[in-house]
Amino acid sequence: MNLSRASRALSAGIAIGAASMGCMASGIQLTKERAAFDLNCAQDKIDVQMISGAAERGTGSVFGARGCGKKATYIRQEQTGVTLNSPIQDESK
Repeated sequence: MNLSRASRALSAGIAIGAASMGCMASGIQLTKERAAFDLNCAQDKIDVQMISGAAERGTGSVFGARGCGKKATYIRQEQTGVTLNSPIQDESK
């Protein structure tokens, strides 16, 4: 095997490994990252808990996020991470 072929094989292996890391990401962490944007709130001020589902990394698991006086729910999707699953609610009402 020449060097360029070995280099391509290594690059392909790294790409496959990186792609599979998305499936391994914590639903809580993904929700916190997404909620920071949706709630316009710093990640360290957001509390996330799993509401339902078989596993934190499982497709279909539902997470609730609260922070900066707002709350929302998210659903875990295998391909896209987490998706907003409710209207953003103002908790001060």
